[in-house]
Amino acid sequence: MKKKLVLKNADVVLDKSDFEEARNHIVERAANLFAGRRYDQVTLDDLIAILGIGKGTLYRYFSNKAELYSRIVEVGHENLLSLLGEIHGREDLGPTEKLHEMSFSMAHFLRIHQDIYTVMAIEEPKERFCRSDKMIRYRTERIRMIASVIEKGQAEGMFRADFDPWLFAQSLIGALWVEAIFPFLLEGEIKKELRTEEIVSLFLRGIGMNPGVSG
Repeated sequence: MKKKLVLKNADVVLDKSDFEEARNHIVERAANLFAGRRYDQVTLDDLIAILGIGKGTLYRYFSNKAELYSRIVEVGHENLLSLLGEIHGREDLGPTEKLHEMSFSMAHFLRIHQDIYTVMAIEEPKERFCRSDKMIRYRTERIRMIASVIEKGQAEGMFRADFDPWLFAQSLIGALWVEAIFPFLLEGEIKKELRTEEIVSLFLRGIGMNPGVSG
């Protein structure tokens, strides 16, 4: 059974694995707070209250609120890239199967870690934390992996060749992101089931080879 992580105010020496585990725990909890409020509405007192630790303990892991917030965004990018990279490297999947697997895994992962990715969605259009070279590389790599699957499908004659794989990849990621982070409202109730299959099917019908259909 995995031990429950408890952050204590007492000054203790942690090894590297414990230190990173504690930082990740803080990131997960803090993301819950930032997902519901604007960055400038969250105070240091709010953070230590939700974390149940003192300011001194928090400062051992993050030098200030900006560093913690930036790390939330970084963790989201890193985890998503790791997930997509695993699937992208599988040799047993063809382009269509790989696209399905990447889409379903990504949508499910976004929903499970909704707070972190809500923060990322809020920050994407802003300059503060998401316009650095590192963040741009993260986003570009995410799109590149999906675009490369499309390019392979185009080369093998499985997908139409008259569209931009990068535009397709960016649009698909955006659609899945909205579905996972901002659930569909139906008659005032949130639809809990992810509609990933519908989204992927719509995208694939648009790029699939179908000689019987013209126009």
